[in-house]
Amino acid sequence: MQSLLEPSLMLATDFDRVAPKTRMKARTLAIARAVLVDGKAVSVLAKESKLTNARIGQIRDQFFAAYLRCSMYPPDWVRATVCAPPEKLAEFLTEVERERLQFFSPKA
Repeated sequence: MQSLLEPSLMLATDFDRVAPKTRMKARTLAIARAVLVDGKAVSVLAKESKLTNARIGQIRDQFFAAYLRCSMYPPDWVRATVCAPPEKLAEFLTEVERERLQFFSPKA
């Protein structure tokens, strides 16, 4: 059985959403896309790119980790720094988490 966190094929739209948020160069992104979107074998890519299987795996894992980070919050949310009294901040964070969970919950 495949782990939920094990990198597997992803949609091109998801890849394209995450790619600009990484610091990967074009060649590295092309390798990540070949593995994660196109389903190309790591060993084949290693031979074609003259990299090791381990390096191809690192690229795949690095991009997949970025994908998971980008998927923790709704795509239109923004990141901000907030200064507030502790009790107000706790209320705010509780509300944010409630909204986040509602966004990702299956719609009835």
